[in-house]
Amino acid sequence: MKAFLAVAQTRSFARAARQLRISPSVVTKRIRQLEQELGLRLFNRTTHQVALSEFGERYQDDVSKLILAFDELHQRGARKDDELAGAIRVKVPGVLAVHALSKAFAGFQSRHPQTRLDIVVVDRTVNPFEEGFDVAIGISPMPYDGVVNEPLHPFRRLLVASPAYLERHGQPQRPHDLADHDCLVIHQHGQFWSFRGPSAPIQVNVSARFTANSVSVLLEGALAGNGIGLIWEPLCRAAIESGGLVPVLEDYPALDSWIAAQIPRNRVHVSRVRALVDVTREALTAVT
Repeated sequence: MKAFLAVAQTRSFARAARQLRISPSVVTKRIRQLEQELGLRLFNRTTHQVALSEFGERYQDDVSKLILAFDELHQRGARKDDELAGAIRVKVPGVLAVHALSKAFAGFQSRHPQTRLDIVVVDRTVNPFEEGFDVAIGISPMPYDGVVNEPLHPFRRLLVASPAYLERHGQPQRPHDLADHDCLVIHQHGQFWSFRGPSAPIQVNVSARFTANSVSVLLEGALAGNGIGLIWEPLCRAAIESGGLVPVLEDYPALDSWIAAQIPRNRVHVSRVRALVDVTREALTAVT
């Protein structure tokens, strides 16, 4: 049944095998056995596509509830009273892992020694269903079918530059002036930056001189005088206090993104997952 759910969610025997950490041939065998026991086809297969049959679509919801109940029953038998137990696989961006969540995760496992944490630090967007995560922490993440998007905390960014850069290139007066400046751009957010204007949001297509998939790398670029960056406020706070960076366009604050937890729908009510999401929210609030 777990093999069936994985194939139903990923629409692929190969991706389901990666999620379950078994070989594709084992997934195929388990689906075949399940179909033989039921006497009905669960999937319509072609060379390039795997789709649920009409029966498979009805079967999916019932199986999902059954597997969730089974997992909870199994974990309850392995722990004392209300002690949390079991594996939790979490995806988290590098900047949040290093600057906000590492201590929180370590403290969580110290309080719940029967849990097994698998923290994967990666800055790309992932579909937690397809890649086998219980929780994927992200910044303004993409929506996915079968995944609940739970906002955790605003991701406040400041527009900053080094005094040396501003001395060479001048101070922009309005957001649209950024089109004539060298800007430091994170891949995930792109070259369209949005600001709060006097009456409506203002969007600017900036000129990207320096790009990266890590906010920490962009911070170093800003400190080196390579351009103007839109940086996570807690990350650049110390540099502003020391004078290494200067806020830019303070009358036009950047629109906040959101840090969110993406949870596969069948994991939303798992007690250990819920507890970890709550700890993540508290840690982000404390840092920001």
